[in-house]
Amino acid sequence: MFAGGTYQINDLVENISTELCYPQSDTEWSLYDHFGNVNGGDYKLIWIMLFNASSHVSQIEAEFTESIFSQYRGSGLEVLSAGANWGSNYTCESWGELYSLTYPIIDDTNMNFRALFTDGSVPHHVLLDHQMRVIYTSEGTVIPPTGSQFLVALENAMENLESLMVVNHLKDWNMVGLPVNVSDAFPSNVFPGFMEGTLFSFENTYVNSDELIPGEGYWIHFPYAGHAAFSGSDLTSLTVSLSEGWNIISGISIETDLADISDPGQIIVPGSLYEFDGTYVNATSVQPGKGYWINAFSDGNVTLSAGGSSEKVKSSFYDYSENANVLYINNRPLYFGISVPKAELISYQLPPMPPVNAFDIRYDSDDKITGNSGNIKIQNSDKILSIFAEIKIPIDSQSLWALKTPDGRSFNLTEGNTILLEGDINSLTLNKNKIIPELFYLYQNFPNPFNPLTTLNFKMPYYGNVNLIVYDLIGNEIRNLLEDDFPSGFHSIQWDGTDNMGIPVSAGCYFLQLKITSVNHDSNPNDQFIQTRKIVLLK
Repeated sequence: MFAGGTYQINDLVENISTELCYPQSDTEWSLYDHFGNVNGGDYKLIWIMLFNASSHVSQIEAEFTESIFSQYRGSGLEVLSAGANWGSNYTCESWGELYSLTYPIIDDTNMNFRALFTDGSVPHHVLLDHQMRVIYTSEGTVIPPTGSQFLVALENAMENLESLMVVNHLKDWNMVGLPVNVSDAFPSNVFPGFMEGTLFSFENTYVNSDELIPGEGYWIHFPYAGHAAFSGSDLTSLTVSLSEGWNIISGISIETDLADISDPGQIIVPGSLYEFDGTYVNATSVQPGKGYWINAFSDGNVTLSAGGSSEKVKSSFYDYSENANVLYINNRPLYFGISVPKAELISYQLPPMPPVNAFDIRYDSDDKITGNSGNIKIQNSDKILSIFAEIKIPIDSQSLWALKTPDGRSFNLTEGNTILLEGDINSLTLNKNKIIPELFYLYQNFPNPFNPLTTLNFKMPYYGNVNLIVYDLIGNEIRNLLEDDFPSGFHSIQWDGTDNMGIPVSAGCYFLQLKITSVNHDSNPNDQFIQTRKIVLLK
């Protein structure tokens, strides 16, 4: 549409909001109420009719237009009429009642609405497709045979509407693809409303694209959450060329299970199909209209088809992450606490980082899983990071999982505890740390009574010289179990019920004494900790 002109074929019509004169209502009629891209995916075909109440042709075709609307009403057709020149015989309301109309009318006495579509005679009829694009605009009646051209255009447009493939998209970055054959694959036609200049393919780096190709996947940015509607002939089979490493692909017009992809060269890395829903998530199928990362061992071709293939993806992939601990950062998962065989780590690599401004977390190895430690990279962190852990693997009582921030703050990861971090944090360090006791302590032996083996545990907050001795009831030394320097932490030793000569002792009561001489530089070297426990040996 040129400035000051009228909408022509292929023009996109901007939103139009206006008050209705029939039926009378306080609700304002809006064109975008029927635009599926912003109204929840309920796409409509819009029929706009412009008429003069004084026109004999308009009077004749009024009932006929109602019959057409009734035919398609439940199939997605919406009608808006704009009338003028009511004269003394009609009002807007009486026109609607006289012809038993069920579609809305606006009073266009000032001709402002009409001027958007025609500067000529009326009646004039306009069809807008699901993208609010003008697909028909012409003066004249819609009554056959003169109106046959309009009726054919309407029928074809309704068929296209019924065959639409509607795909949701997020606000901000999305991974997309083209699941149908179209004559015009420019992004503005396929994804109206996207942020211009943000369609990117991947060729070892992100490359700006100006056209979509079936089988290839893309990043694209939308300023709002909504829907995309695809209209075209179905794609029932696609052969996609993969390069060694990471590729972005898309699929055909129906969902294809990963297991049904033909991979004769077995080049697909097991576990490497990822979609994006605000973060990377493993996928098990390729859905129409969406883009996916997939990793390849080498260059080669794979085929997606409606019937599947006998040369399907063969994988005995075991997912270690299912049994690993999970670290959630703003509800995005990373896995830890489990060792993955080196040869299988490729299946746990994450795809390349999303475009700038998209949130991403990963270990600095670009993996999503680690053992007992890992450095975490964070891209585009929010002002507040909400962190919690799901601990599936039991940890020994002398250890704990901890996160450390770049400024040195440390936070313990315990089940049910949420950590909130503010500021621009672009990294964290995960470690499995030993717990440092606050006090010296000798635990009761276990089991007690015992025969002939028992376990003796003690803890110490800092380095010291340790003596652990078993005495009989009159104070004679029976067994010197320990005499050595020990670091801070938890320690354990066993006694097998023998004396210093290795001879089994008799049943009865004994005393176990722990004596620790501190060598902490802040303490008096002559300070000693002494604690005694009574233990019982049975025969």
